[in-house]
Amino acid sequence: MIKRVICGICAILLAGTMFSCTKNTVSENYIPMPTPGGGSTVATDKKEPKPSVSADVNEEKTEEVKKEESENIEIKEEAPKQEEPTKEEPKKEEPVKEIPQPPIVEEPKTVPSANQQDGLTTIQREKPINKPETYTGDKYLLLVNPWNYLPADFKRNTRAIEGHYIDVGAHADIVQMLADMRKAGLSPYICSSTRTIEYQENLFNKRLKKNREAGLSEQEALDETAKWTAIPGTSEHHTGYALDIVSAKNTVLNESQENTPEQKWLMAHCHEYGFILRYPKGKTDVTGIYYEPWHYRYVGKEAAAEMHEKGADYTFEEYVEFLKANGRYNKSSSN
Repeated sequence: MIKRVICGICAILLAGTMFSCTKNTVSENYIPMPTPGGGSTVATDKKEPKPSVSADVNEEKTEEVKKEESENIEIKEEAPKQEEPTKEEPKKEEPVKEIPQPPIVEEPKTVPSANQQDGLTTIQREKPINKPETYTGDKYLLLVNPWNYLPADFKRNTRAIEGHYIDVGAHADIVQMLADMRKAGLSPYICSSTRTIEYQENLFNKRLKKNREAGLSEQEALDETAKWTAIPGTSEHHTGYALDIVSAKNTVLNESQENTPEQKWLMAHCHEYGFILRYPKGKTDVTGIYYEPWHYRYVGKEAAAEMHEKGADYTFEEYVEFLKANGRYNKSSSN
């Protein structure tokens, strides 16, 4: 009896030991073999590695993976290329804004010098062209027109006036003239004054280009341009003695200016302040410039009063000839 009990106890202990080994093996190392139905005979709580497969299958899957990765890379690389046209299309549809550009200065041949014959205006060919190196007379009687270029040694001395510049000797007179006009209830406005030769070149060539585009021949375009815009080097605006004065209520530079109260006052009183209307009506053949009822030139009170007595259409060119004839015009022999 005692032997049977001992045998039973041993059997129980032996069974417990075998069950413990089997449990450890299954839970830690055992990889279940697939059953004929595809399932596993033992379920575990821990995720185990996938069954190993043959080298051929691994290579095939590796090639497929590589192929998929390659295709994914190609798609990523091609994607930006597909977007580029859509980014550029709106730019093509947007209207191009015209940005003002400075006028292109033509070749020097379009601006004739004293010793050139080609490129001269028709009116310039009628008289000899003078380009004095010096001027020794009264500076306010310096004649600058299509036939008389600014002296090479000329130097300006100007002072600011309402956003523009005028010769220092004429400054007090123009200030007083404008003040008196405003006291009379008028609205004078200075729209142009001293200019450099480079600035005049831009103005001249801009108008010349328009006349060419209008269908005029080269000579016709040059002639028409020079009658409205002085040839660079022959403009009174280079001297600092000239001002373009208009009505603040009418700033258009055309003959309508002569009907404004401001111009009527100036034409009647500008000589009292040393100014003259530089380009009178009907005197283009003398001055070389069309009628400009807005262009005033400082010549000094004495000369302005003397010219006023000779008539409203008396030109500065005629006055200079009068002074020469009476020995009152001192100028270098180069002219």
